[in-house]
Amino acid sequence: DRKPFFQGTEMATTFQDRDGNFWFASLNKGVYFVSASGMTIKVFTKKDGLSSNNTVSLNYIDGELICGQDNGQLSRIRATGVSSIRTPYVADQKRWMKKVIPIRPDQYLLGTGKGLGLITKQGNQHITTNISTPFGAIKDMVMAKNDIIWVSNHVGVHRILLKDIPPRLSNKTLTIDHQLIATKIANTLISDRENRLWLGTEKGVWLIEEGTITRFTRFPQLMDESIRDFAMDQEGFIWAATSNGIFRISEDTLLHINSRQGLLSDYCKHLVIENDAIWVATAKGLSRIPINCKKCPIHSISQIDGLASNDINSLFVKGDSVFVATKSGLSTFNYRLQKKNRAAPLLHAEGFSINDRKFATLEDTILPYQSHSITASFVGISFQSQGTINYRYQLKGLHSNWQYVNNGRLNFFGLNPGDYTLVVSAQGYKTPWSRPEILARFTIQTPFWQTWWFFVACGLAIAGLVLLIFYRILKTSKKRQKEQSDIALLLAASEQKALRAQMNPHFIFNSLNSIEMFIMNNDQDQAYDYLQKFGSLIRKVLDHSRQEHISLFQELATIELYIKLEAIRFDKPLNYTIEVADDINPELVQIPSMLIQPYVENAINHGLMPSDRKSNLHIALFQENNNLVCTITDDGIGREKAKAIRLKRPQLHNPVGMSATLERLNILNAKRSKADQLSVFIRDLYNEQQQAIGTEVKIYIPLEV
Repeated sequence: DRKPFFQGTEMATTFQDRDGNFWFASLNKGVYFVSASGMTIKVFTKKDGLSSNNTVSLNYIDGELICGQDNGQLSRIRATGVSSIRTPYVADQKRWMKKVIPIRPDQYLLGTGKGLGLITKQGNQHITTNISTPFGAIKDMVMAKNDIIWVSNHVGVHRILLKDIPPRLSNKTLTIDHQLIATKIANTLISDRENRLWLGTEKGVWLIEEGTITRFTRFPQLMDESIRDFAMDQEGFIWAATSNGIFRISEDTLLHINSRQGLLSDYCKHLVIENDAIWVATAKGLSRIPINCKKCPIHSISQIDGLASNDINSLFVKGDSVFVATKSGLSTFNYRLQKKNRAAPLLHAEGFSINDRKFATLEDTILPYQSHSITASFVGISFQSQGTINYRYQLKGLHSNWQYVNNGRLNFFGLNPGDYTLVVSAQGYKTPWSRPEILARFTIQTPFWQTWWFFVACGLAIAGLVLLIFYRILKTSKKRQKEQSDIALLLAASEQKALRAQMNPHFIFNSLNSIEMFIMNNDQDQAYDYLQKFGSLIRKVLDHSRQEHISLFQELATIELYIKLEAIRFDKPLNYTIEVADDINPELVQIPSMLIQPYVENAINHGLMPSDRKSNLHIALFQENNNLVCTITDDGIGREKAKAIRLKRPQLHNPVGMSATLERLNILNAKRSKADQLSVFIRDLYNEQQQAIGTEVKIYIPLEV
């Protein structure tokens, strides 16, 4: 049959483009475009008999497609046309029909925005019954084995037994028994072949089996996913629609498909499995995925093809017939008649920009090395795609693989000198990729400081400088040898001086007095023990004085023996700890001999000895970067107060061996590189009232293993 188009409009000319679309130019009303989508999609709205344009759910019952509307009404679509099933919820926008499931022949349960309802077909009439049980807004319902009906709402998951619902009704209100099984709020429910109930929640999947609810933890990837819908395929595998694509759940594998594999959107709302394919309702339209064909492409249908809307509420597929429920109407089409192949877009270069300077083309163009910002603009032309164009490109000389973008503007910054070729390809909606086209060829010049003659000049200059330095080194070598000999002599003298200072006369005198006191008190055991420790300490010091380096283990053994001797003659408790980090082997680490002991002795004699409180000394060794760090912390009187005591009592000796130790450090560092220097840091410790509470010494010793 011939049908007139554009009645009352004066037409001037017509044109058919390479995609098969028709363009009509009128004399006074502009240009008309008629798409050749290759699909015939019929849209049902209120004008066609639906009670509302917004169809919430689709249910196939007894050979009829039952449409649940957002106003609480039901519509059915048959071969004879569209008709309504009257319910008492007229114009009630909160009674949207979320789900309709058959529970007996000629009887099905309604899940609405205000709870449950029941429709019983008696003869040619449909009797609607309210269920007074306060369920609230229904999220999903499913009929399981053993005549159990599972219902999910804002409270949790309820169980209803079919035997509690009478098959014939005469009243308009019904109260039925139900049991709250789980308090998990489920967006969707499905019963599998093992009679387990799967719950899809905002935080993963839960299972109800034999009345017990457990969390599904087999695949951690699902535990934080928002589950929107379930479907089960012929092999019994469960598919889940989520806000991050779809998942197939099997015993030992989890298959994930999202927009990277071809889905129109990662946000998936509804699933239907039919004829070895899974249909996915997304936020951007409809996708069809062949289940048993890994190389088959994912096909898409959207508003571009004629759907009433890309925002899909529900979906029903039977054979090749597809029904899509949206807010703007019910769309239906025959998938088998869909046109699969379309012409690839034409690619057109719009221009280029070099450091904000415009160029029409870049064909064998030589650019200066200061070309830091290069912009290329292009467009793919495919009227059938209605602006849905993707691009891929290679900048040969920079990329070896295709790079993908969804707009026709590329920016390149800071390209290195060299030759470059820009190749671009475009893909429209349901079209193949266009043939790759070269849009630009250009060369970025090499700066003068990267040219061969510049390198030659620099090489000659460096060679001359090296010769000059070598001459100066030869000239000063004898002088340096003499200086090093002098340093070695000074170091040997300083080491002897420092080691003698370790055993200062005050310590020896005090130790002998202590031995004398033990003998006078007839404490022979204590005198013998003290004398044995004292002799052992003297022997260790003499042994170490002949060695430039000793192990950390030897140094700590000497220090601990010294502390024990000082603790014996203390008139109050002296608590000490020596802590070595686990990653340090004291027997392998080598340090200059008798380096730490002077600071320990100084802490005891000038920090802890004058203190009138319990004394604590803590020595800690750990590795930091490539240094062995030793911290010596006391809770004594602090340096300021110790200095004041020495001024009042001039008979007290100065801090033990500090000047000799400092002199020794300077000479040791003279033999080392700047990156291999020994260093000591001393800081006073204060409490919140700025009162001195001790001193901390930190010694940095480059590791020598």
